[in-house]
Formats: sequence, C-alpha cells, structure tokens
Amino acid sequence: MMTLKYSIVSLSALMLLASCSSDDLTNENASDRLALSFDASLSSAQVTRATANSFDTGETLYTFVQHVDAYNQLVSIDDRSPRMVTLTVGSDMTSVTSTEDLYWDDFSLGGGDDDTNLRKSGHGLRSYYGYGYNGGTPSTALVDSTGVLGWTAPTTQNSAEIVQHADLLWSSTQPKVVYNHESSSAKSGTGTLSVPYTHAMSEFTIELVAGDGFTSNTTFANTTVTLHQMNTVGTFTAPSATVSGGTEADITMYKSSMSADRSTFVAMTVPGTDLAEGESFITITDADGNNYHLNVTQAMLSTGESNWGSGLATVTSESATTYATQPGYNYHLTVKLAKQGITAEASLADWQTVTATGDGVIDFSADVTTQNATEGLTSGDTFDLWMVQDATDYTYGEKSSLVSYNGTGLSLAPSLYWPNGTDKFFFRAQANRSVEGALSGNISEPTTVSQGEDRMWATTKAADGYDEGASLSPRTGNVPLLFSHIMSKISVVLKTPVAASGAADANTKHVNLEGATISISNVYPSGTVDIHNGSITPSGTKAAITTTEGIAADAVKTEESYNTAAALTDYIVVPQSTSAMVLTITLGDGTVYKINLNSDTDLDKWVRGKAYVYTITLEKEAVTVAGLVKNWEDVTGSGKAILEWD
Repeated sequence: MMTLKYSIVSLSALMLLASCSSDDLTNENASDRLALSFDASLSSAQVTRATANSFDTGETLYTFVQHVDAYNQLVSIDDRSPRMVTLTVGSDMTSVTSTEDLYWDDFSLGGGDDDTNLRKSGHGLRSYYGYGYNGGTPSTALVDSTGVLGWTAPTTQNSAEIVQHADLLWSSTQPKVVYNHESSSAKSGTGTLSVPYTHAMSEFTIELVAGDGFTSNTTFANTTVTLHQMNTVGTFTAPSATVSGGTEADITMYKSSMSADRSTFVAMTVPGTDLAEGESFITITDADGNNYHLNVTQAMLSTGESNWGSGLATVTSESATTYATQPGYNYHLTVKLAKQGITAEASLADWQTVTATGDGVIDFSADVTTQNATEGLTSGDTFDLWMVQDATDYTYGEKSSLVSYNGTGLSLAPSLYWPNGTDKFFFRAQANRSVEGALSGNISEPTTVSQGEDRMWATTKAADGYDEGASLSPRTGNVPLLFSHIMSKISVVLKTPVAASGAADANTKHVNLEGATISISNVYPSGTVDIHNGSITPSGTKAAITTTEGIAADAVKTEESYNTAAALTDYIVVPQSTSAMVLTITLGDGTVYKINLNSDTDLDKWVRGKAYVYTITLEKEAVTVAGLVKNWEDVTGSGKAILEWD
C-alpha cells in the first residue's frame, strides 16, 4: 500500500521584540534600550541541514521585518523599515543571534501620532516572509521587497549535501505584533514575533524492499532510482507561499540508507509536478541485475491516510484531471520488488487449452507478455522443469523445479526467477504419462528410459522472434512449453479370412487365431535421454518382446470377411532401427510364421512420437503385411513370409 508521510517541518524562529519601558520616542541610553532577542526551534526532518531537532552550527536564516500600521500597511522608513534580519545558529545548534544588534526603536522614527511612530495605536512589527537556504543558493536572486526568488532542484541528487542544499525553507507573512507601550513587562520580552519555517519544496521518498527471488546481501548496492518528469525550476513567493514553474526533467535520487533487504532513496523537487494515472513515475535500475518501471497508479492518487491524495492539489482541465504536488509534503512510496517468477503454460496434442499467466513489472528489453497455448493439462498433472543458461557448456543436472497443475493454474516448487534482465535460458520438461493420460514428475532417473514407459518431453514453442527450443530472453509472460511423446508405440493385429462354411474350399485359407502369441526379437529395452533435444540413444542388451498369453476366444472379432484379433496393443518401445528384428507369430496349434520387420514391411525404424500398427494377414501358406503409422501418413509394406511347418 502506498503511504503518505507528512514532513511539514516547523522551523519556528521566534524573534522576541520587546517594547521600551518608557513612552519616549527613543532612548539614547543604550543600556536602557530593549534589544531584540531570538529563539529558534526545529522539528526533525529527513535529509536536510535541519536534523535532530536542531539547526547546523553556523546555519543562516533570513527574516524580512516590516513596521505596519493599524491597517497592516507597510510603514516605509529609509534604513529602518522594512529590513532584512539575518540570524546565525550558534554552536549549540539551537540558539540564534542576529548579525547586528537590533532594538524595537530601530523600526520607528517619529513621535506622537506620527505614522512613523511604532508606538502609535495599532502599529506593530511583523515578519513579511522568511527564507532558509540550507546551504544552497537561489538560482534567481531574492527581491527583498517582494520576497520572490528562483530556486532549482538539481537533476542529479546523488549525495546528502546536494539534497540538503536543494531543501529550501520558507515562512509566509505572519500576523503583526502590536507595540505594547503600556506594558511594564515589555523589557521581559512579552512582545514576540513568530517566524515559523516549513519546507518550500516537495520531497519524494522511495523505499525499496527486496521480495521474492532476492537472496543477495548486496541487493541494492548498485541500484539507482530515477524520478520522471519532475518540476526542477520554480519561482517562489514566500509572503503568499506560492510557487510557479514548469521546467520538467528526470531526477536521479540519493540513496540515503541501505540494508540487506531494503534501501531508501530521497530527492527534492519543485512543487507543482503533475501526476496522472498511467504516467511514467520512476525507473529502478540494477536491483541485483533487474530493472523495474513503475507508473502512477490510482491507489497513489486516492485520498486517505495511506495515500497521497490529501497532499495533492487537483488540477482539472477540459482534457483530463491531474494532481499536483504541494510544498511541504514528503510523498513516500514503498515498493516491494520481486524477481520475475518463471511461469509456464504447457500443452499436450489434442487436449483442451489451459494457460497459466503471471504479472511482472521488470523492464525486459525484448519482453513477451503473452503467449497462447493450443492445448492444456488436467488437474493433478505434474512435470519436471529444467532452466539452463544459454552457454556453450550448458548441462542438465537435477531438475530446477517441479511444476503442478491444480485445474486453474500452474505452480512451481521451488519458485524460479529471472536472475536479471539480460541472461537467456533454455527450458525443458519431462514427465511420465500413465495409461489414463495423467502426467507425473519427480522422475528418479530423468536421463534413462525403459520400454513400457511413456516418457513425455517438452521444449519451448516457436513464436514471433523465437524458434522452437531456442533460449528465451527474460519476460513477464509465460514460458510456453509443448509436450510430445519421445518413445514409440507399436500394436500388432492379426487377420485371417473367415472360414467359408459349406464351401468346397472352406478351410483352405482360414487359420485359427485363438491362442496365438507373438514375439519381436532383437529389441533394445532401454535408452539414454538427451534432455536438451529429447532424443533417445538405445541401450541395454537386445532381447525379445513376447506375449505370454495367447489370444482369447472372445478377443477374435469378425469384420466383413475376416477374423481379427489384437495380439499386442499400444506397447511402448524405445525408438530404434528395426534392422534384424523378426516378428514371430505362433498359432495355438503350433504353427509358426516369421516376418522380418525391416525388409518385409518397408518400415525400417521406429521414430519418436509415432505409433505403429502392424496388421498381419494370415492365410495358410501365405502371409501379407501392412504397416501403419497411426495419426501420421499410412505406410504399408508387403513381402514374402516364411512359414515354418511342424
């Protein structure tokens, strides 16, 4: 929540001007004249020369004192009224003394009812205005008679001294103090001229707090904060406490404090800076490698104790309503920074679209804020995610995070963050898929896979400016992942002509499929997974895939003029060459058929992500073969089968 910290500093310089003890026009005896004494008090202020409830030793304050009549009109007396009074702060940083000895009589001339007589009824002294330069210098010299000066806020405020010198103090016209010539206590100092000083500038305080993703103890060591389009030049009129100006520029703020997880930046600006919702406000550069940008929000402009609205002036025009900063206000903003979390969207072919989104405020040079998926996940799915920096020696070790989908969004454990705004990263994922289609992460050996294991692998999808699988620049949008099968799948279907009942050649071609088993020889049972590209290198000792149970009678179906039965269904195998593989079909009566999968089917290898269906037509003394790559192009093969007789 944005907070408004009031920092209207009351630097009350109390100038005690006591009247003479007699009604004489002047008292030539200096020992009997009442001297002017001064007392100054301060409240604490952040990053000004007025700190710790006191001024700095040697600090200078200016007060323009006027003799005014009963109608508050200036009584002008050459060399007497009005006059600038200069006060110097003492070594105790609380007491002040005038640079010249002053008395009430110094502002009076005539006697009796003379208009220059300070003792005349209704006459008195007042502070017309006051200034404190805090060690700075007006950019346009002060005009004593009007109280107008020019003041400029530096665009680079990178030290405490610069900020202090930019902090102009002022006091507006105060009520007059009537000369009490009848008071016997005049010499005791009952006549007091109050000159309260406040900040004439507007201050911004930005407090950065390190949030998620930051672990370094030097998070903000190199951080800079820049205010955008602030008023830097103004004309100040202290008597009326008004400011005019319009020169805008960016201001680099001063880092006034820093700890392991937070840092405070301050800057002085000329009041009247317009703030409008959506306009650029600050840029935060190099917060542990990240750059952030923040615009003015409606929450900042709202009224209330925790917002800035009560310290802003509303400026309404035909085109828009804006809000202007005011003198004496410290606009405090706490910004909690988080490194951009890695969010993901994942898709599986032919499934419903589901995406996960994340919001970020980091300035990325080539940001991608949206990425549309075409497929999705189901609740309860998990997968392993790798995040590897783009480098010539990149390696994939332990997974970076386990990603879970709860039906509405993806979550990462642990959370991942872009470490900075420039480094690119590859993203890869793996999961095992169950028969029912659920994805499961936490794979114990992610670089190894065995037949029967439906391994899913994901890489980043192609998009504008990115090829599939390319390393990604930091972004506020999702990392789009597309899953695919990296194993192969095979099915074997046996087919034979239906027996022609009553015909002369009724059983000439028909064979009995009941009890038939199959075996595929010379198959690699496992493989090594390359996580970067999803390829699998076959490994292990070649062995046979064998069905141990024969085809059941009720599994034999009749379709048109053929009996069909599935001998092997959706069996997951490692992608590999089918060279030297032999498919052996053993009927229930012991008849054996053999087919060379390479030469006899025209399918010389099993390719990742493809489902192969072998349809074997069995006839007595003849075998025909058809090979189908499911969901891809149909590929058929034919050849001569070797029939082994008992």
